[in-house]
Amino acid sequence: PLLFEKDNVKKYDIVVVLSCNKDIQKRRVLKRKGWNEDRYEKILKEQIPDYKKQTLADIIIKSDRGKRHLYQEIIKIIKKVKN
Repeated sequence: PLLFEKDNVKKYDIVVVLSCNKDIQKRRVLKRKGWNEDRYEKILKEQIPDYKKQTLADIIIKSDRGKRHLYQEIIKIIKKVKN
């Protein structure tokens, strides 16, 4: 969801942002069905830049470190929230 763009952030207790470097992000997006360079660039212009999202987030997870790292970070967050 576009939490920051649509001012929905107040609805949530904790905001987690997943972030990766721009090259990886672009590669991942362009692999999706129906996506191309033009659509990708258009969407990027409509969204708040990643660095700003990171400053607004409570927790940041780097998703370019592999799935194992991502899952470990998610488990840590779940445990933290439960407490």
